[in-house]
Amino acid sequence: ARLVDYMSDEFNVIWNEKRGTEGKDVRAFPRAMAKLRIQANKVKHVLSANSDIPVFVDALHDDVNYQTHISRAKFEEICHDLLLRASEPIEKALKLANVTLEELDAVEMIGGAMRVPKVQEAVGSVLGE
Repeated sequence: ARLVDYMSDEFNVIWNEKRGTEGKDVRAFPRAMAKLRIQANKVKHVLSANSDIPVFVDALHDDVNYQTHISRAKFEEICHDLLLRASEPIEKALKLANVTLEELDAVEMIGGAMRVPKVQEAVGSVLGE
C-alpha cells in the first residue's frame, strides 16, 4: 500500500499539471488503481533482486501516461518504518513459545516480504546471522 500511495501521489502531480487542474486524485478510479497495484507488485518483485526499475503505465488514467524510476533505496525509504518492525514478530513468537535462539536448530521464513533484502537483513540481525 505504501508503494501504491507513493506512485498515486506522483501520478496525481503529473495528471493535475497536464490537465491544468488541482486536487484530482487517481485513487477515486478503481481501474487506474488496479493498474498501479499491479505495477507496485512488479516493482517489489524486481527490487528484491535488482537495485532499480523503470516503471511505465500507458494511459493510466484520462489518457495520461505514468512514468517513473524507482530505486531500491527509494523503496526502502518509503517503507522504512515497516522495515524497522520486521524483527518484532520473531521476538514475540520466541517469547510466547518460551524458547531462546540457542534452542532453535532452524528457522524457515515464508512470504513475499522475505525476498526484500532489508527484511532479510533485519531478520538476520535478530537471529544472529
